[in-house]
Amino acid sequence: MGSTPPQGVESPPPPLPVTNISSSHVLDRASPWSKNPEADVLPKINVVDSVASIQIPDEVFANPESLWRRFVVRHFIGDAPHVGSIHATVNRIWMSSRDGSKIDVQFIEKNIVLFQIENAHLRARVIWRRYWHVAGVPLGSL
Repeated sequence: MGSTPPQGVESPPPPLPVTNISSSHVLDRASPWSKNPEADVLPKINVVDSVASIQIPDEVFANPESLWRRFVVRHFIGDAPHVGSIHATVNRIWMSSRDGSKIDVQFIEKNIVLFQIENAHLRARVIWRRYWHVAGVPLGSL
């Protein structure tokens, strides 16, 4: 109990001090996704009987479009081609020479693809034209 550990065996680190979190505790950090940390709306965290609850301010839900405005979700009708051929095809058929940003492609599921399109005009054109053929496979909207 009060003895020292055998030689060559390290003793466990001392326990961390327990701090008491008040029921009206507010986060001290800004969101890492925010461009203006001073304008962040922070949630309130309440701890009652060791159970934490978070109250999310209504301002968070006021404009959710800003988080997802660059993304378009589409699905392949049939077996999806390899991500490399999707990348090459959509960057060739959807991009213009004056537009410098590339289109990023990620699989969400086996046949569902997430496209990140920075250019608003190009994104609107991709959404407007609902069906495409990419590497010989039909690509449609959900």
